Amino acid sequence: MTSDCCSWQRVYCTKTGTVGELNLSSLVRPQGINLVPLYSDGLTPLFHIRSLVALDISSNSLVGEIPGDGFGNLTKLVYLDMHENRFSGSIPSQIWRLVNLLYLDMSFNLLEEKLGPELGSLRNLTTLWLKRNRFHGLIPPQLFELGSLQSLDLSDNQLEGVLSPEVGKLRNLEYLILKANFLFGKIPEEIGNLTKLREFSLQNNKFF
Repeated sequence: MTSDCCSWQRVYCTKTGTVGELNLSSLVRPQGINLVPLYSDGLTPLFHIRSLVALDISSNSLVGEIPGDGFGNLTKLVYLDMHENRFSGSIPSQIWRLVNLLYLDMSFNLLEEKLGPELGSLRNLTTLWLKRNRFHGLIPPQLFELGSLQSLDLSDNQLEGVLSPEVGKLRNLEYLILKANFLFGKIPEEIGNLTKLREFSLQNNKFF
């Protein structure tokens, strides 16, 4: 194998020769084979690639908590896909500091915590997918300050409480998926402000 990493498969470099994208999705998914689990601390070498703009580590069955340090180095990230692993615990605070993120997918993991006000720091997000985890508690009001959101999926969690009328502020939403939680109360009329919606799903909650 050549020592020039820019010629490797799944590595994409910029015109200046720095690594801009890593597509490490589905590296260990042969059919019908029981795999020895890969642990999340194996991500550490990636945190040295400060030039990364896009990182996809989805569908690898990575086990354990997401490393609490390291993501803070990846300040240029605009795309982060971590879906379909076995990450547990909480989302480390460093991820909420990646203010350039446009796309964040952490669906189909075992993450469990309350979503906090830190979520509101990702002001540039257009896509936020957190479905099929164990998030609980209320939807933080700071979420409704993310005016650039086009796709929001928080389905199949344990979120509770009422859906705030502030959801009507997300006027760029095309996809709003909140099904299979413990949300209750009246569906706010402000949903009508979301004139760009293509898909809207609230079933399997306790709305009236």
